[in-house]
Amino acid sequence: MYVLKYFFEEPAPLGLGHRGYVAATDLETGRMGASVLPETLTRLVDGLLPTERTCFWSDKAGRAASGAGDGMAFEDLTASAQALPGALTRRAQSVLIIGGPYRASAHGAAAAELLVEGLREAANAARLLIEAGLTLLLPEPSHDGLDWAIHAPDALSGRVRVLACDMVAEHHDLEAYVIPFQMARSEHKFYFELYDRSLFDDYRMGVTENL
Repeated sequence: MYVLKYFFEEPAPLGLGHRGYVAATDLETGRMGASVLPETLTRLVDGLLPTERTCFWSDKAGRAASGAGDGMAFEDLTASAQALPGALTRRAQSVLIIGGPYRASAHGAAAAELLVEGLREAANAARLLIEAGLTLLLPEPSHDGLDWAIHAPDALSGRVRVLACDMVAEHHDLEAYVIPFQMARSEHKFYFELYDRSLFDDYRMGVTENL
């Protein structure tokens, strides 16, 4: 059994758009992190992002590289669909995925600052990008892989519900939940699938009234 969780805060505090957080658990193995379900994670993110995506990461030398491959300069590049799964599971110093009409001339400095400094230290840069209509995905370390934080100019929870219901209908060993952040502030509630999966039955996808 697999559990996919999407926590949302719409809007997020501090002007950081609409926030989502993707996490997952493989209950059979006990492995935790959205990236332990790479196909499910990729399908969800692919359905949420605009068709134009740009994937960046910071290599061991602290230099920014683009989704075209190692050694590329930090530049304006629309990543191919094949680059997205690799970026979502990539173990690098830092990773940033941008959805929408990213342009190096207008957004490159803010994107580089966010990639290198992270959201906490580069909140102003993140706000600039979100206000430009871009969706930001940043990895968060989990026990056995990566979770993903999403900051978007528009609320995404409705689209997540539709995508999650489709995936649950196709994969009967998958449970998916779309939960307001304020409902899961404690560790016990955030990892509810380890203790009591019925805790958030009202937010479980695949039930008609939850659409």
